Amino acid sequence: MKKVLLPLLLALPLSAYAGFDLEKFAISNTLKCAHPTVSADTAKVEVVNAAHQEGDKETARVKIYYKGMFKSDSMVVDYTIIHASVSFIHADVLEDGSSTKSCPYVGTDAWQVLK
Repeated sequence: MKKVLLPLLLALPLSAYAGFDLEKFAISNTLKCAHPTVSADTAKVEVVNAAHQEGDKETARVKIYYKGMFKSDSMVVDYTIIHASVSFIHADVLEDGSSTKSCPYVGTDAWQVLK
């Protein structure tokens, strides 16, 4: 049974909730906030851990590949989304090939309302 479910789970979008694209959010929000001079057009997102949901809490890990000023870099980000009447997102940057600028929803107690 697990062998059948795995391809189905990998085919699901990063976020189980309609209307929210975590891959797009990773590039347009997280990457652009952490590295404002990087071109998002050439960035790619790889799902490291697909979205996992427990109750109203959803977690996922992605790796974002981007071209830095002098070389290609990547960053690994854990996302936590709380789905309620108002949804919130939080990110932890686990690895980054270059220094990361501070973002409003990145850090220990930092949360941002999803719009």
